[in-house]
Amino acid sequence: MTALEGSWTVAQATVNGALRADGKVLNATWTFRGPELVVQNVNGERLRSALSFDATAEPPAFHVTPIDPPGERPLWIIWGRRGDELRLAFYDGVDRRPKTSVPGVSSWC
Repeated sequence: MTALEGSWTVAQATVNGALRADGKVLNATWTFRGPELVVQNVNGERLRSALSFDATAEPPAFHVTPIDPPGERPLWIIWGRRGDELRLAFYDGVDRRPKTSVPGVSSWC
């Protein structure tokens, strides 16, 4: 998905509608390169994953399968863009696709 290509820095994160400010999520960099995603937090911890996209999903969705480090759980992420802003929603550690009514995610492109 060319709409995701490049690096994105997490400027704001919410969990169950409440702002989250921990270093694992906030200011992490998500880098999309073709079928791969690398997430690096501010502490330097990295997670490399394979991506697969569901072209029929509405809102758009992709499946993340962690490669390195091993042992992480796969998950579905839905996403939307508004200008230079990327919004992502997922259930942490649960392999099911979120819906558009995810708390804290109010709009989708």
